Amino acid sequence: AREAARRAQCMNNLKQLSLGMLNHESQMGHFPTGGFFPSGTGGWWIGEPDRGFGNQQYAGWFYNILPFIEQQAVHDLGAGKSDAERRALWTEQVAKPIATANCPSRRPPRTYGLGWYTNVNYWQNINMPTGLAKIDYAVNSGSTTHRWWAGDYSDHTGISYATSLITMADIRDGASNTYAVGEKYVNPNAYQSGEDPGDDNGMYGGHDWDIARYTYYDASNPAASYIPRQDQPGVSYATSFGSAHPSGFHMAFCDGSVRMISYSIDPLIHSWLGNRKDGQAIDSSKF
Repeated sequence: AREAARRAQCMNNLKQLSLGMLNHESQMGHFPTGGFFPSGTGGWWIGEPDRGFGNQQYAGWFYNILPFIEQQAVHDLGAGKSDAERRALWTEQVAKPIATANCPSRRPPRTYGLGWYTNVNYWQNINMPTGLAKIDYAVNSGSTTHRWWAGDYSDHTGISYATSLITMADIRDGASNTYAVGEKYVNPNAYQSGEDPGDDNGMYGGHDWDIARYTYYDASNPAASYIPRQDQPGVSYATSFGSAHPSGFHMAFCDGSVRMISYSIDPLIHSWLGNRKDGQAIDSSKF
């Protein structure tokens, strides 16, 4: 009964996040961008309100939908202020949780550790934080292999990735056949510490596997595929969707619906659902 209640809350979180994405698309003309970063990886550049919502915004999907999930004040923190003021404000903010970002079956919304980055400062536009708020959900970046350092993302087939400006019209397979955002896999041994490579950063940065996942499938080498998984102690799959739920993982689709997906879903169908334009007709009974 407790797990059923937690699943219901998780589904509600994803419903709010997906509606935030849809409202963003409606008002801004595109789904939230995955972020822009002049050097290094996206996770180390925190969103800046003065950079707007386009492809020059450092931050990814979660930061950009904050105004659409009743978190306007968080999004606008530091607007119009000096670099030093903005850095100080956001150094504190990155440690403050937002309840909608956490699945109750996995962990409560609170500040978590910096993991192996405790003594290493890679942050670009904030000071070294003392802790981080974490997110248990990731956007669909497509059915390709994962990348967060390349300059060319033209092969990406999801709805949000570095410098993306994907519109609803770009989702040629239909909104009900395309993933928007869902639960991400995390190693349970690292829930608290931040020592999972797919969970070692916060939720306010740009394109990185902390906030973006893929549905890549390789028929010739299935072991290399990014299949969805239930969280497994001691094992990290930083590229995969997944969850702490025993029965499956939740995915929100681009029509705003949220569904529980079985871990045993055909990996090819899972891959198709991550591709907005592959032309595949998908029977919903298959997932």
